Amino acid sequence: MRDRHLTDSRYSSNPRYRTAKWLLLSIAVLFGGCVSKTVDPAKPRPVLRLGVGNYYFWNIVQDGQFSGAVVDIWREIAGRNNLEIEFVRIESMDHLKTAMEDGSIDAFCSVRKTPERAEYMLFIEPPFRTKLEVLTYVKAGSGVSIARHEDMHGRKVALVDAGYDRVDLDPNVDRATIGWNPAEAFDMLLAGTVDAVHINQWRAMWHFHEGEHKDPIALADYVYREYHPCYLVMAKRSALAERWKDLFGQTVQHMIDDGTMKRIVDSYVPGWYEYYLP
Repeated sequence: MRDRHLTDSRYSSNPRYRTAKWLLLSIAVLFGGCVSKTVDPAKPRPVLRLGVGNYYFWNIVQDGQFSGAVVDIWREIAGRNNLEIEFVRIESMDHLKTAMEDGSIDAFCSVRKTPERAEYMLFIEPPFRTKLEVLTYVKAGSGVSIARHEDMHGRKVALVDAGYDRVDLDPNVDRATIGWNPAEAFDMLLAGTVDAVHINQWRAMWHFHEGEHKDPIALADYVYREYHPCYLVMAKRSALAERWKDLFGQTVQHMIDDGTMKRIVDSYVPGWYEYYLP
């Protein structure tokens, strides 16, 4: 009975039966082939050449070692996509542009989007951080009160890493533009050379976290806020860009959703993450 059922002409001669049989066989071959191709431990993993520059707690290069919040974010992205990372030291923005254009690197930690950079960079969506707060500090007990932008008019204000808000463009503010070093600005404040210091929030937090200039410096009431997206980026000329750009974007979104992004950023200073994403 069992043999007769397997060879019954009612089934073998039925066109629908033959079609279903071949369809199932094709699916088995297709998925069997996919599995055999993906399981290949001997095959080397693709290498992502990541450019890294020293930038406070975000990217840290010290004694030949690479660390920092964004470096750890890229490590997580590479791990989730089965990629190896090769770190390349980047000395300046000019060096970054050259390295992306000549193919020396595939990606860079993070930058803001500009039309000029878009000529040689691909910006991975979504941005890994989106908010900017610029704080104002005064000398405690000085009598200086700054509760709104207009309170800076007629005052000498040190701008640290200027160029990101309207204070930098306001002719009514007597501006002393400082480079990247907050210590210089706060030294000027304590010496009475300036009335206030206007500084990117995370840069100020890192400065004070490192134990520099706590008292007698006071935080003023005025805080400038804006949408300030910052992106992980790939080089347009990278051989990896076409295949991995969108996959990296999906990974970033997953890391935001599952709390990995918060865990990495807060591992440097607890509570920092809330300042960067809504």
